Amino acid sequence: MRIALFPVIVVIAIGYGYRQNSVMTESKPEHPILQPSDVAETPVILEGLVVADGVPAAPVQKSPLDGRFVQLRKGRVHVENVLQGKVSQSDVDVFYFIGDIPGSAEAIGLRAGERNILFLRRDGTKLRTNEDRSANGCLLKVVTGPHPNFRRAPGASINQTIIDLLLTRGSGVDDKQMIAAIDKNYSRFVGEEQVVKTLQRLASVESPVVREAACQDLLFSKHPCGHEHEVAAVAIRNLTHPNASGTFRPGDRIQTTVTGAAHQTVYRSGTGRVGVTDGNGRFTLTETLHQPGRGTRTDVWLVGTEEVSPAVSYVAGVHGAQGEITTTAIGNPRDRYGMGISALSVSGNSVITYSGMLLDYYTSLYYDAQEADTLYEDSKPIKSGTNSGGASARQLWETKVTSWADYFLQGNHYAVAAFQTGTFLNPMKFSEGSCFGTTSNCQIVPLDGPAQVAKTAILLGHTGADQTAVPQNADWALKGLDPDSKAMVLNAVLTRGEGADDAHMIAMINQVAHEHEFGNNLMVKKLQEVADRETPAVRAKACSELRRLKHPCAKRPGRTSASRQPAVVRHETKPAPASAMEASRLQTAIPKYVVFAHFLLMIHGMDEKKSVRAFRPNWMTRAQWEALRSGASVLTRELAMLDSRAHAVTVAFRRSGELALRRGKPLPPPPVEIFRLQAMRTAAMVNRTVSFQAMLGRRNRLSLEAILANQFARADRLEYFAHNDRQ
Repeated sequence: MRIALFPVIVVIAIGYGYRQNSVMTESKPEHPILQPSDVAETPVILEGLVVADGVPAAPVQKSPLDGRFVQLRKGRVHVENVLQGKVSQSDVDVFYFIGDIPGSAEAIGLRAGERNILFLRRDGTKLRTNEDRSANGCLLKVVTGPHPNFRRAPGASINQTIIDLLLTRGSGVDDKQMIAAIDKNYSRFVGEEQVVKTLQRLASVESPVVREAACQDLLFSKHPCGHEHEVAAVAIRNLTHPNASGTFRPGDRIQTTVTGAAHQTVYRSGTGRVGVTDGNGRFTLTETLHQPGRGTRTDVWLVGTEEVSPAVSYVAGVHGAQGEITTTAIGNPRDRYGMGISALSVSGNSVITYSGMLLDYYTSLYYDAQEADTLYEDSKPIKSGTNSGGASARQLWETKVTSWADYFLQGNHYAVAAFQTGTFLNPMKFSEGSCFGTTSNCQIVPLDGPAQVAKTAILLGHTGADQTAVPQNADWALKGLDPDSKAMVLNAVLTRGEGADDAHMIAMINQVAHEHEFGNNLMVKKLQEVADRETPAVRAKACSELRRLKHPCAKRPGRTSASRQPAVVRHETKPAPASAMEASRLQTAIPKYVVFAHFLLMIHGMDEKKSVRAFRPNWMTRAQWEALRSGASVLTRELAMLDSRAHAVTVAFRRSGELALRRGKPLPPPPVEIFRLQAMRTAAMVNRTVSFQAMLGRRNRLSLEAILANQFARADRLEYFAHNDRQ
């Protein structure tokens, strides 16, 4: 699945001149985008292991649906569980079509060794995927291993059965694989009710680290997890206006209750030590709230050395008006060791790549962060580099774009051990790959690794991001295409795909409207089609370009304003935006405030003109953009200052640690100061995020989150590159 934020043209090489020889013909399924309510109507649903790659089963043909070129293929699947319908064979052939998929849909692919839940229908005596060409409604990857003893619970719906199987630990599956399964998005196939029920089951029966992963997802969706995490550790009450939930005015009396371990020091970022918890682990502070300096103040609380959730932000109202109290979830054990992240975008004739690794300050007492990254052009490495740091390491590259080339960035995240006694000490017990998942971001988790390692650098895992690069002028690349291929390219570019908003469509029109190689007649025809079917904003842009080409933009006969809706290819109803789903996935992977912090660091390191072209959306005003750039500078300075202070503490700790090891003694306990610095770092990132979100307002805030979701998008090819690296 490739989600492109910036103008993208995709050319698919297709064979011509074949005749249709297969009895199977592509047809429109009853439910093109499978919703949870449609799953029960799917004739056959099975879990199976692909034992033979998908291969062509017929020549290339023209689809009767839209005239695009497609090909019928088949793969061999060993049936492990039949969840719905009847399948008597132990091994079956599964047929499916592949071809051009407008927008961001993911092509169907059956690869030997992968385990999937397949949503199928019958075509004569054969089994065929529920949806043609797109995997969105017919394929769900299973990462929790084989389930030979799985049984559908009596009375359970098919939706509940699917999520139960997906999140049941199979044979030989470790914690890392279970956490990766929890982080996946199943919203196309199961409802929220089923997901919540299954996650709550995991939170009560699984290993500690998997329980925490399940609870994190439940807490983000505002559902109890079934144990101590269901109650927030920090609670806020406005005593002056008890009915004004989540708001305040200067001078209001605010009561903060912090819950944690008993008889422990309570610390607040920016203030210092404020008290001690009682015998029940509670601490209460009542104070008069004044107008926060600089518009927003964020508090992160510590009980002992533990950050407690949530962070609390006070966003000042304008000119003393009512302010807002917001909370941001932090402090889950999955967030306390470190995070890796990658991003890639195309700006003009350049591809801009960013990768970073952020270690928790406590973790950085024992390890240094290291980035070793590779940029691929059409699967060939063209640039690589390594950067090391104390608590953080980042790399920002800019590379000239080659027309029509695909670019892929693989970020390799290492923890470099600082202590050794013959072999290197591994006090966090990191194992290779503990930065789980093949996505653009990951959290570093101790997963029962060894206490000592043979190599100083522990490869925690990979992250990746990719884009299909397009230069500003593609005339020369179009010259080699025949008229039919040019029409295919232009049609694909000007057809609204899943999750594409008006800004994306307008950008696409801007991208191709001045490409002379398409030809005036073809451009006019396609722009008129866009103007006839699109939303008012996109229609206005298409009409503007038509007038420039000296052609009218009259409404076609029989078209009403109600019927002139965005064309979403092959779908009767518009699905949930892909960007929203990706934003949800990000939310359950690493906290949004960390993604936003990396985004600011990326912008700060770029040339301003290029950052404007790459990241400033049309809706963002100049004042908002300047505030974003200013926020990036402020956060960069704040983190640099905190990193410097943490480094000084770390140097002193390592010096005393080396002395202890030489004397045959264990490492000294971590200094309390390092945990307090971490709370200040968390507060700085949250504060910058909340402050900018408040300035944008809800609508633009969601748009910005969609941009981040697209920029730090999932890269499905990561497994391929990671596999090759291990050869």
